[in-house]
Amino acid sequence: MKVLIDAVHPADVWTLGAVEDRLLAEGAETLWLSRPGKQAVVELIEARGRPHVPGPRAGTSMPTLAAELIRRDLLAWRTVRRFAPDV
Repeated sequence: MKVLIDAVHPADVWTLGAVEDRLLAEGAETLWLSRPGKQAVVELIEARGRPHVPGPRAGTSMPTLAAELIRRDLLAWRTVRRFAPDV
């Protein structure tokens, strides 16, 4: 089974990391989508030694947040097409 995990906050890495450990023990393949610049999300995923696709940096104003959302959605779509997760 292939599982795509999206992490935008460090709590996501801590919580979903425990779920990922169980999935890996059952033979699943996982891939993380991460958000650079958001309170060490990328660093936490890399510390786990897991593969990840870094997303766009967080926006700081309404227009840049909107642009980030569009770029993040496109990245997620491309990643899903390439990785073909089951979940």
